[in-house]
Amino acid sequence: MITINVEYEASEYRNTLREFVPVMWVNRKTGHWPDKKLKASFWTKIMIYCLGSVAFFWKLRKVGSCIFHINETEITRESKLGKKTISWDEVLNIHVMSSGYLLEISQGAMPLPYRCFSGHQKNEFEKMVFSKLRTYESEES
Repeated sequence: MITINVEYEASEYRNTLREFVPVMWVNRKTGHWPDKKLKASFWTKIMIYCLGSVAFFWKLRKVGSCIFHINETEITRESKLGKKTISWDEVLNIHVMSSGYLLEISQGAMPLPYRCFSGHQKNEFEKMVFSKLRTYESEES
């Protein structure tokens, strides 16, 4: 079992959105995930900064700090909202972003920042979820 404590940071949240939104748009348009990270346009970055900041503070107020318990069959999040358990079968993809993992589920996503894992925990996590990891090559110029 891996247990991590997560106190989200606004800059990590916005960076994750800035990385994920362009690849999500490509996926919705084409039906498949791109192999490379894509740069967000100037206006997309502005939109993400504005809307992402509002969404972050709303979620922080609603959810707060989280404790995640992770094992081979499920992940459980404890927060202000109570306990939420998700089986790995319910996780569609785990996106490997620059600041952490983004667990994509049918009704949203859960970020897990790298800084919250010890080196050993990060290795164990990746072994557990290897088949769901979605990585992207370096950003295109």
